[in-house]
Amino acid sequence: MSHLRVWRRSSIVVAAAGVVLLGLAACAPASEPGGTPSTAPETPEPYDGPVAFVGDELDLLVLEPEEIAEILPGATGVTASSSVLMQVSDGSGPSADPRICEVFYTEHALHAVGARVVTWSMPGAAQDVPGVLQVLQFADEEHARSLMDQVVQGAEQCSAFTKEAAVTFDGVATEGDGEVRALAGTLTDNWSGTAMRTVRGYAATGNVVTVLEAPLPDGTEVDNGDIAEAMNARTEDARDALIEKLTATPPTEEEAPTGDASAPWSEWKISTAGVGPILLGDTLDIAKSVFPDGSVAEPEFPGGEWKATAPGADGSILIEASGDGSKVAALTVGTRASLERPLQEGQALPAAGEIRVGSPVAEAISAFPGGTIVTVASSGDDWYDVATRSGRLLRFHTDRDAVDPEALIVGITARDATMTPLPQLGD
Repeated sequence: MSHLRVWRRSSIVVAAAGVVLLGLAACAPASEPGGTPSTAPETPEPYDGPVAFVGDELDLLVLEPEEIAEILPGATGVTASSSVLMQVSDGSGPSADPRICEVFYTEHALHAVGARVVTWSMPGAAQDVPGVLQVLQFADEEHARSLMDQVVQGAEQCSAFTKEAAVTFDGVATEGDGEVRALAGTLTDNWSGTAMRTVRGYAATGNVVTVLEAPLPDGTEVDNGDIAEAMNARTEDARDALIEKLTATPPTEEEAPTGDASAPWSEWKISTAGVGPILLGDTLDIAKSVFPDGSVAEPEFPGGEWKATAPGADGSILIEASGDGSKVAALTVGTRASLERPLQEGQALPAAGEIRVGSPVAEAISAFPGGTIVTVASSGDDWYDVATRSGRLLRFHTDRDAVDPEALIVGITARDATMTPLPQLGD
């Protein structure tokens, strides 16, 4: 039996920045008085492809400071939208029972390919953590839908569960048509011996899931229906704005790189389609055949990467296979380890445009704008991601925090993120 309430009130109206009210065009005169009737331009067919947000389009889904303050009494110091994402990735702590309830504790940002982040303070909350809203871009609509399905399943099944101690979740979902889904609820966790209350909010459309988390001070009450409705309205407006944009300017795919297998690696190009003559989605046999016999080392452990070494041992290319081991899912020129020294010789390796291993990451950010800077607290790794609408991305691994202007690139990865499915917590 479901314990998830459905929210049917529509009292909150949120207008996304940059949305054009098309109805205004109907008020324009067809021609000047006394002139020849003008010929109306042909109206393009509405875009009906995948709804995929990329880059700064993610800002369309960010709630404004006044909206956050309205739905979360006491919220203060709301920051501007940031393209810097902190991942913890410690993997610690006992699992919830039933396991689907772990969806309210999972670090969903670990599986995103882009993000925009807003934080704020909740003075008086027992937890010494900020409130946070993350707009998370996933590889494709299927990934985002999978995550939201699990969130809904958790809200329906987890009104009471255990995770070290007794936990409850009181949730409310909006009533929608399936194109946009939103829900919010109050999570009450007793692990510390004191009831710790936290708001969880989720909204999804296309390839994006927006996640809101905020600790609640004692005595502070929130209306989860209002939170779900505000997130739903913002997401609907963002979806409409993106479809309008893609109707006017349909998306295009990046051309696949070309590369002569016999040419020096330094002449190969890196793109979101692959590296030189190797394309993402190629079979492993095709990828390995590009390199001379004996120059590709087998993985050091099951599921590990194949390593091709450049002539003269000036550098390497790592080949990562898909989950079933049949196709190339990712290619890394150089290394992914921030602390690995010395740096490989960038001039001997393939380049992404003019960006090579050893280049300042600031040059990559300038050449490939609109991406997301990521810092992983548990490992100390740092990188800059730029993803396409089709779920392909370039990742520039750095030797330190990528916001540091002195940070250098230690490796460049081309990845097809659609080949990496999300973990499934429920049925």
